[in-house]
Amino acid sequence: MKKYILILSIALFSIWISCASEPADVVRTSVPYIDTGVNSETWVKIPAGEFLKGQHEYRTPIDYDYEIMVTD
Repeated sequence: MKKYILILSIALFSIWISCASEPADVVRTSVPYIDTGVNSETWVKIPAGEFLKGQHEYRTPIDYDYEIMVTD
């Protein structure tokens, strides 16, 4: 009985290892870094006023200034 449990354990372990490993044709690459020249720590002040909102461009008033982070 112990012999069958050992054989079963080895078989299950080998199946688990083969499923967990990547196929041989998979190549790992890192995500390329692209310098856009934009400083993401920069904030821009947006003045109060109206802006066109939505598909039908409704005029929407903003009563206060606010800041937004610069992104690319």
